[in-house]
Amino acid sequence: MPAIDISRTARPGSPSYDPDFKVAETIVLYCDQGNRAAEAALLLAQMGYANVRTLTRFADWKAAGGPVQGY
Repeated sequence: MPAIDISRTARPGSPSYDPDFKVAETIVLYCDQGNRAAEAALLLAQMGYANVRTLTRFADWKAAGGPVQGY
C-alpha cells in the first residue's frame, strides 16, 4: 500500500479509515529497499501507532524463508 494511502486509511476519523488498522497492534511495513517503509513508519508513529516495525529489505526476508501473508 503506498504511503499516501496509509495516511488516509490509518487515520481514525478519516472518511477512508480502515478498521483493520489498530493502534494497539503491531504493524510491520516493508518495501524493496526500506526507504518507503521507513517513511510510512514515521507517518504512523505521528498518528499514534506505537508498535510499528520495518523490514529493511523485503527481498532478503522472503529469500530467507520468512513468512509472507497477502494483504
